[in-house]
Amino acid sequence: MQEKFHCAFGVDANYVKYAGIVMTSIVLKNPGHPVVFHLFAKGINDEDMEKLEEMENLYSNVEICVYEITKELTEMDEALGNIGRGRLNNTVLIRLLVPVMVPDDVKRVLYLDADMLCVNRLDSLWQTDLEGHPLAAVNEDTHKRSAKRLNIRTENYLNAGCMLIDVAKWRAMNLTQAVLVDFKQNKPRYIVLEQDAINHVLQGDFKILDSSTILLMDAFNHKKIHCDDKKNIFWHFIGEGKPWFEYADEQIAKPYWQVVGRSFWYGMEKLVSKSIQICYLAGKNAEKQGDYKAAAKYLGAVSYRLMEDYLRNHKQGKFDEDDDL
Repeated sequence: MQEKFHCAFGVDANYVKYAGIVMTSIVLKNPGHPVVFHLFAKGINDEDMEKLEEMENLYSNVEICVYEITKELTEMDEALGNIGRGRLNNTVLIRLLVPVMVPDDVKRVLYLDADMLCVNRLDSLWQTDLEGHPLAAVNEDTHKRSAKRLNIRTENYLNAGCMLIDVAKWRAMNLTQAVLVDFKQNKPRYIVLEQDAINHVLQGDFKILDSSTILLMDAFNHKKIHCDDKKNIFWHFIGEGKPWFEYADEQIAKPYWQVVGRSFWYGMEKLVSKSIQICYLAGKNAEKQGDYKAAAKYLGAVSYRLMEDYLRNHKQGKFDEDDDL
């Protein structure tokens, strides 16, 4: 009998659909393998609940457990003095609750952010020997600099968006409480908030996964996309460049939206990013794809925003698009 994969997500009502796309990609890349999805939600609407139930009914190998944790999350956030004073959605704290809230018979759990895509089978990742560490994860691209910033004893600094967690070990080390205490004490100096706290507490005590296993990338910048069909298991879209925005790089957008089309969220529409950087890259990608009208729209919007910023910084007032330049 195959061992079940236990995969967990932490989302608010707006991100349930993106978790649903990740879940669908896992099911499609691991046909027939038993998998339990633990969805820790801060609010969830009826439409998404119906889609999750339909997904569970369609795939006999899939079980979906939904945990409504708005109350627990609010209490945790209040105890911390409200994280980052509005800098970040408090759903990022859910990853700290997962190892203590999953059922006791779950030996290990794979925590996943919702801005990811599964592109290969999970077997090798799931069977990773943790070698006594409480979890496995990939290093951030800037791990040496981040580790130095936090005075970590090693040069390792994990990305907390994908963590294979030994549930018993995590609990034995009382890591949830330790991270929360550390977070409260050091919050003002943390840049990446809860991820900084996790790394500060662990002090490099995690199994380092090969960076090609969980590929960290911006979905818009082709210079930072280095896909490998054989080595990659997950693509993790860090930063502002998400594949659900218009004109992501084609090598990312195409497989992502293929999964969307095979999911119960097939009616999901592409969004328009408000980020100047992403709008610029969207314009360049549209130009490369031959959609010159969209390219002109995006690059024109970037020029307009930059001009507004210039005038504002030089206290010359708001740029009027009707002005004769």
